[in-house]
Amino acid sequence: MKKLVLLFLILIGQAAMAQKVNKVSLSEINPVYIEVSVLPISKFKKKVHATIDYGQKVKKHFGTKYLYLTDNEDKPIEFQSKLAVFNYLNSLGYTYVKSYSNSKVTSSEVHLFEKAKK
Repeated sequence: MKKLVLLFLILIGQAAMAQKVNKVSLSEINPVYIEVSVLPISKFKKKVHATIDYGQKVKKHFGTKYLYLTDNEDKPIEFQSKLAVFNYLNSLGYTYVKSYSNSKVTSSEVHLFEKAKK
């Protein structure tokens, strides 16, 4: 029970921040589908970052820098796990569709989410 309360508080704290991708607030992004990759922060930390591709234009020589889900200070948000990313996106109105592999992305799995219709 304590772990559930802790997870809930973490998600609420992250929801209070204005999350951005490529310096654009998630509330201003209106795609039906997004691709999400969950990347480990390092070999020594169990926390992860999330990158989101909604079809935005990205400068090739900057790599995935502009795909990271960031906070108000443009720092990548740290999540406890892949499931924490999924739960967070669900709280924003996105529904998990499927996972597939994509060799163009540094992680081996890409997850497809669909925005709920208003």
